This record gives sequence, structure tokens and C-alpha cells, in this order.
Amino acid sequence: MPIYHAIGDALVSEKEMKEKIALGDIEKFKIAISSAVLTKRKKEPAPLDFSTGRATALDFKPFYISPKRKKLQKFENIDIGKPLSVMIRHVYNGKYGGKWPDMLVTSAMKSIATYNAMPRAVNFLVKNISKKRHLSNVSATEEGTPLVFYTPALLDENTDITFEIILDRIPGEIFDNISKAFTTAAGIPIFASQATGLLAAGIVTKIVKKILNMIFDGKPVLKVKEPMYFNLAGAPFMEPGFKLVTEEKVDKEIRKEYKVNEEGKLVHKDNPEKEYEEEYPYLIISLDGREYKKYERFIPTAASAVMLEKFYNIKEGQESIEPLIEAITLYNDIQNKNSADKALSELKKLTKGTEKYKQKETLYKAYVANILSEEIKKIVQR
Repeated sequence: MPIYHAIGDALVSEKEMKEKIALGDIEKFKIAISSAVLTKRKKEPAPLDFSTGRATALDFKPFYISPKRKKLQKFENIDIGKPLSVMIRHVYNGKYGGKWPDMLVTSAMKSIATYNAMPRAVNFLVKNISKKRHLSNVSATEEGTPLVFYTPALLDENTDITFEIILDRIPGEIFDNISKAFTTAAGIPIFASQATGLLAAGIVTKIVKKILNMIFDGKPVLKVKEPMYFNLAGAPFMEPGFKLVTEEKVDKEIRKEYKVNEEGKLVHKDNPEKEYEEEYPYLIISLDGREYKKYERFIPTAASAVMLEKFYNIKEGQESIEPLIEAITLYNDIQNKNSADKALSELKKLTKGTEKYKQKETLYKAYVANILSEEIKKIVQR
């Protein structure tokens, strides 16, 4: 599988994770960690071995480097009813570049609210890229945003996620158009619509067919499409932390030699200063349960891109579609309010303290958390 879990110094495939879960190894290890914490034992449980490395107790409490604070921060747990952010933390283009000097990195993840579509988000735009270039997040001199997806409260149990790295020549006027759109995006990605345009923070920009052909019909040098499971029996739960996204050609030997470090970079196990610089492109993504208020408009903005694709023909120049985003936000809020009211009615019929009661209560709170309008939140049944 082309999405590998970074656990300790191991890069673990979905297949191996399923095997460890089926054998009970993961659960036993977590129980041993909990027991050590509860009994205040100084000695940690024995490491958990994988085919490409091993994990210690600390590795099940992953960290990341905060770009602002420059220090280690803990990832927050992911669960139904809690926030979820998915971000691109590192990009490596491998042997591709030079001949195709401009690079686009796009992503898509199914909406967990009302619209079950996958608008294409443009995350990175880099001009004149050379081969074997490393990009971590987005620097002040580059265009884009690392954000792939955000929800204030996870509702959907299973989703699909897609990543692509596309290299081609982008005419200067098109590049400038996208760059201008990024300056209005305020952290929310630009969404590409096949209806000849881009959507960024309420601004519609018509662009020529070249860039849309690249995004929708081009030949990416890396394309990964995988499911993410958050509540499916027999499937590995997506733990928070870093994940390696790459081609299936990256064999076990490479995964044995390299690991993802605390900064979200692929480095050699024996020489941590040496980054991976071989031919295959890759992405490092992170999943985190941390709350980000500034990203709350992600879902209605993405839904607006879907609406544009289906029902609107973008005119020349720029025009605001803020009313459309507001309308979709209101629609989502009303849908979530109705779902919350229904969940509360069902909750009242259950015995307090039971497992079913707790699950239904979590869903009720998640629906309420996904309501962005404070006015609508006030009229939700309590």
C-alpha cells in the first residue's frame, strides 16, 4: 500500500497493520503502556517489532515540530466527534524536474458533511523546480497551503483521500492568476472546478484550459488514492501522526533503511542528517485532532466548489461568490441541527452510561460542533 504509517523507526504498510491488529499485538502493546503508566513503573514495556523497524511506548504518543514555536508539540488524538486536520508536511519530487520546471501538488478528500464529492484542492504551486527538491510546508516565497482537510468534529467513519504531484510548464499569466488567488485564500486551499475556474475564499477566477487540463487530465508523476478508516471492523484505525505517501515501487529495503523523523522528513536510520534523495517522489502528511478555528470554513468552501462545477458557468474576470458559500454554510448548519435534534431524541430512549448511549451522545455533540452559526447553535435541542 502506498500510504505507510510512521511508527517509531518503522514504516508500516496497511497489510502489516491489519496483521498486527488481527493478532492482538497492537492492543496488547497499548494495554502494556497503560499498565506501566497506571502503576508508575519506570521501566517501559518491550518495544513492538515490525518488519521494517520497531516502536517504543513513546512512539505511540507522536510529536511534530511547530513551525512557529520551533519546539516539539504533541499530536492530539483522533476520534469520532473530535476535530480532524490533514496536512501536507513535506514534498519531494525525486527524479522529476528541470525538463518540467513548474510543479502543482493537489489533494482531495470526500466531504464529511452534506456533499459527498471530491473537489480538487491546489496545495502547492512552485515555479522552476529542480530535481530532488525538498519542500517542507510552504515558505514565505512560495504559493500554497499545506491544508488538505479540516472538520471541527469528525462524523464520517470512512473516507477516500487522493494526492497528486503534477509537473509541467505553466504559462506566466496562469501562474500569476493562481498566485493572486492564493493570497485571498487565508489558509483554505484553492479548489479547482472543471467549470473553467478556481474558487479561493469566496473569489472566482476564470483561467485558461491549460491549467485545468493539467489538474484533471494530466499525467501526475505521483498519484495515490487510498481509503482512510476511522471506525471499521478489521481495518487499521488512522492513528494521529505522520504518514508516508508514495508509490508501491518503494520496496521494503528502502523502508528498512529510512524512517520519518520528528520534523516529518524521510531520513536514513543510521545517519539522521541524511535525507532520502533517491528517484521516487513522496509526500509526508500528518493527521491531527487539534482544533483550528481558522479552518472551520473548509467544508462549505469545498462544497461551493462542487456546486460551481455542477451548476455555474464562471464569467470573465473575478466575481464574489460569498453569498453561495454563506448559503451552503447555512444549509449545512440546518442539516447538522436536524441531525443533532434527532440524535438527542434517540439518546433520551437509551440507558445513560451504556455503550450505545455514549456512542449516540458522541454523535450528538459532533453534529453540534459542526454547526458554524452561533444563532443556529442556540436553537439546538438540549
